[in-house]
Amino acid sequence: MEVNESKYAQSHLARCYLEGWGTGPNYEKAYSLAWDSQTDNKQSLYVLGKLYCEGLGLPEDIARGVDFFRQANLSDAQEELKKYKKTLFGKWVRRRV
Repeated sequence: MEVNESKYAQSHLARCYLEGWGTGPNYEKAYSLAWDSQTDNKQSLYVLGKLYCEGLGLPEDIARGVDFFRQANLSDAQEELKKYKKTLFGKWVRRRV
């Protein structure tokens, strides 16, 4: 298996652990797999964005999460970005629904 194929598989496994698809959610494993496979991998960037924005298994950091969503440039990530806004003072916060 080539390195790119391995990173592709890791990114999808990370999404499974994030969403609990076929397994219970495991945010530590999702983070580890996504972090290791994030280079040029949109799925991994999405997972990292979700973990940081929602503080799943690590301290919440909306600004960092938004940055990962922007890099991911997936339709799922674009939908997630709609949940956040920048305040007048430049801080990222959740939009009120």
